[in-house]
Amino acid sequence: MVKRGKDNPGLGRSASTAAWTGSQIEKALLAGHSAEMKELESWMDPAEIAELRELAFKAREGVRRGGPRVYLLPGIMGSSLGLPRKHRDPDVLWIDFFDTFRGRLRELSLKTGNRSATSVGIRGIIWRYYAKLQFRLQAQGFDVRVHDFDWRLSIQTLGAQLAERIAADPSKDVFCVCHSMGGLVGRAALNQGAEAKVRRFVMLGTPNHGSFSPLQALRGTHSLARLFAFLDVMSSKKDLVEEVFRTFPGLYEMLPERAAAGVDYFDPANWPSKGLRPDPRLLREASNIQDRLASPGVRLPFQLIAGVNQRTTVAAAIEGDEFIF
Repeated sequence: MVKRGKDNPGLGRSASTAAWTGSQIEKALLAGHSAEMKELESWMDPAEIAELRELAFKAREGVRRGGPRVYLLPGIMGSSLGLPRKHRDPDVLWIDFFDTFRGRLRELSLKTGNRSATSVGIRGIIWRYYAKLQFRLQAQGFDVRVHDFDWRLSIQTLGAQLAERIAADPSKDVFCVCHSMGGLVGRAALNQGAEAKVRRFVMLGTPNHGSFSPLQALRGTHSLARLFAFLDVMSSKKDLVEEVFRTFPGLYEMLPERAAAGVDYFDPANWPSKGLRPDPRLLREASNIQDRLASPGVRLPFQLIAGVNQRTTVAAAIEGDEFIF
């Protein structure tokens, strides 16, 4: 459990630890008594610290075995985003609830004319979600490379970035372990040349045929959209959807596939006529995303690990002027 106070980087004055990399976390955990360790202890549960420390020591021993190179890709919203600061830690915008309270989510907008759009960059994987996975892979002897990415962007663009990195990797063979949207980014990379070096491709809960969550986010009915609208005293839910979420190409590319959903959500005519609506241009550009993703082949079969017995939205219908999920 995270302590809720001024030292919580998500809720207080500092968001520095939110952007720590796995190696920074590992260093702090292995050092024991240090300023970094005290910062972790100030807002993390002791049991979680103990578990992470144990995993960090196992990871250190495992890395020495020099196993295969593994690229670890997070899911959507799994990478910190922020602005550079001179002589200070990065100015984290995603995710820092204090900045959300001050209305700074708008700085993540990709809307033309937004002055911050070209300045926002990746500030590291959100290690709170992925440190355990990284350490466990390292403990098994894998040489892990975290590939965080700007999840706002087009999956095709992100796939090209990953393909370029894999091509430049001196390793002859690499593995990929991808969570959620990361699996789609990985498939886009495979389709752009990475398949020549990737030997195993594992997806964790990847929505290969799309998800209804982006549909809910673009309508402002998703729980996160409501949460951030509640936290942001400077913006309404309508403001956040239209000025921020609505500008992310990657969100559109994760809409449900026509064949799987039975409805073409890439056609604006199939959205309610009233209320919050998507950007028609981004809908059109995202409509052929499935054609740009690699499919499993004889040489490279895909492996998918998915949850069971979890309530999941599987359909939507228009009733009146709203989607009913």
